[in-house]
Amino acid sequence: MPYYQILHQMNPSAMTFKPNQKRFYSIKTDQLTKAEENIFQDLLCEWTDTPILDLLLENWTNHRDKNFSLMKVKQNISPLRLNLSSLNKYLGDVFKLIDSTSPPIVVLNGTHHDDNSIKQFTSHFFNFNVFSMKGTNMFGGMLIAVHKSIRSQLVAEFDNLCNLIVLEIGSDADMFQLITCYCPPTESIHLDTFNRLLQRNPNSIFTDDFNAKHNS
Repeated sequence: MPYYQILHQMNPSAMTFKPNQKRFYSIKTDQLTKAEENIFQDLLCEWTDTPILDLLLENWTNHRDKNFSLMKVKQNISPLRLNLSSLNKYLGDVFKLIDSTSPPIVVLNGTHHDDNSIKQFTSHFFNFNVFSMKGTNMFGGMLIAVHKSIRSQLVAEFDNLCNLIVLEIGSDADMFQLITCYCPPTESIHLDTFNRLLQRNPNSIFTDDFNAKHNS
C-alpha cells in the first residue's frame, strides 16, 4: 500500500527553509487517482525541496500568472479534439494522451456515452469541468472538458438537445461559443440550429462529427 511521510511543521523564519523533523505523519494514498497522487507528490516536493520562502512565493506567483494567461483563451486556446469509437475502450489511452499534453480544453466525440467511463474521466481530471451529452444512436455521445481556471458554462437555450453541447468560454470581450455536435449518418445536418448559434454569438468554434449521409 503506497504512502508518504509528511513533516509535522514548517519553519518559514529559518535561515534555510527546512521543516521541523521531530515528528512525521503517514498518509495512505491508495485511494487517490494517478493524477491526484502526482499533485500530492508535487505539493510535498514543493514544501520540502524549496530552500527559501521567497522562492516558494515566487513559484506561486508564476503559477498564478500561468493560470491568468490560460483565462485569456481567445488568444491562447489550444484544445485537444479526438474522434473516438468508445471512450470505455480507449479510456487508458485518452488518460495518457491528456496527462502528457496538458491541454486546457478537451473535446471528445463518439464516446458511446458510457456512464461509468464518464465518471472515471471526471474523477481522473478533477481539475476540469466536464460536460457530456448522449447521442441519438449507440455510436454517438460527446464530451467537453474545460480546465477550471477557465470560465465555462452551458448555454441553457441548447442544453436539452441530444447530439449537441454548447458552451460559453471565457468572459467579456474574450467570450466565445465552443460547440461540438454529432450527426448520425441517417440524420440530416441541422443547419437551422447552427444559424441560431451564429446569430447568438458569431464568435464561435465548431468541432463536429457530421458523418457521410447514407441509409445503410
